Amino acid sequence: MISRAMAVIGFSVSVAAAAVTGAAGGAGADSAVHWQKWQTPSGNIACKNLNEGVICEIREYSFAAPEWTGTQCRGKNLGVRLTANDREVICLMDTLFEPNLPVLQYNQFWLSTDNSTECLPSAAELRCSRGAHAFTLSKEQYRIG
Repeated sequence: MISRAMAVIGFSVSVAAAAVTGAAGGAGADSAVHWQKWQTPSGNIACKNLNEGVICEIREYSFAAPEWTGTQCRGKNLGVRLTANDREVICLMDTLFEPNLPVLQYNQFWLSTDNSTECLPSAAELRCSRGAHAFTLSKEQYRIG
């Protein structure tokens, strides 16, 4: 389960201090999926397995993109990467969205190939965690920490 300890820091951006204390949603590891690419039930977030983590792109969002992303990222190709070395908002050169991506349902969770990173969608947001680090992503805001 991913713990919730979050503080808002402006621009609808929050920082999460999250820890994985077990399998997401109480599900067992054998119920996880290990897809290379997938999308949330809303179709607004697409994610891709990385060697040791995950990268997700959000299609539509209402929060202010970080200033450093410049105009090229505003309104499109904004993503979040979570690996052993990185947890950051990024501007993607190419989209992760493609036709017929499998849908990670609200009662499923995803595990990276090396089982170090997990994601669990809810109606409100997508939560992904790796050890003590995590991010959440929704149309209204993102949190990273």
